[in-house]
Amino acid sequence: MRNDIVDVPVNLGVSYLTPRGTADGNPVPALNEATIAMTKGDCVGQYTFYSASFTIPGGLSFNARISVTAGEGASAYTDDFNKASALPGTCGVFTGGATCSNVTIPSSTSSTAPSTTSVPTSSTSVAVSSTAAPTPAVKPVVGGYVFVDCWTEGTGARALGDAAFAYDGMTLESCMTNCTGFDYWGTEYGRECYCGNSLHSSSVEAPAAECNMVCGGDPTEFCGAGNRIELYSTTVTRTSTAVPSATATLAVKPTVGDYVFVGCQTEGTAGRALSDKSYTDDAMTLESCAAYCSGSTYFGTEYGRECEFPDPPDP
Repeated sequence: MRNDIVDVPVNLGVSYLTPRGTADGNPVPALNEATIAMTKGDCVGQYTFYSASFTIPGGLSFNARISVTAGEGASAYTDDFNKASALPGTCGVFTGGATCSNVTIPSSTSSTAPSTTSVPTSSTSVAVSSTAAPTPAVKPVVGGYVFVDCWTEGTGARALGDAAFAYDGMTLESCMTNCTGFDYWGTEYGRECYCGNSLHSSSVEAPAAECNMVCGGDPTEFCGAGNRIELYSTTVTRTSTAVPSATATLAVKPTVGDYVFVGCQTEGTAGRALSDKSYTDDAMTLESCAAYCSGSTYFGTEYGRECEFPDPPDP
């Protein structure tokens, strides 16, 4: 943690899945949240180490996400949605060293006197493109939605928690399409999209200037920032309290290429149901998974973006 913000509480957040174990055999795991206070450690250079320990229960730790938050409310600094699987099981020992020091934040108002050194000019002419870089701006209206403002994420929860998408080509228009039927949607980190019918109670309004990351798929648009969501709300007047439905109709496909639908199966106990090969893709379809698994007896999809299959039998 940077030394200029070590006087605030620092917490580790863990989002993890656990099997439901319900009588009806529901295969969808439950989402859990844990917050652990981190312990302040040694100061090295302009940073101070913090540590925390938490055992992720349920046997699905490879799907967990972790965050570190310094401070509280709208002024908090947060690094979140990191894969827990990228970390080792135990903390490593830091072997470097530097004298503990303060952090100096450069002033944006400082001025520098121009140099009086003369430089011989060259007669070589250089052609400069007249095409200026695109200037991002807030879009007040996107389809049937209007810009509300920049909002913070919730404390220990997403501001919009009903659906989520992430891809490098994010635009406001594609997020709106992803969230068709929801009252709210918003973009974050330049590549994330969240949908919901209500805001989490701990999410608060932030200055619009803090939503300053451009969209990965359109440099003329803003797509939120770290812990800041570019929020849009529907202009449609709801006539009932019913949850709006998506415009497309989801259905089971009885056949996909040379494969037939068997059923919805649980994962194995302490192991994958189909454990030999797998791959992930944010644009996953049944057809692409079937093509990738060609020659195998089975294939299956999971979590909306995972494809798994066993090795094909020997000829």
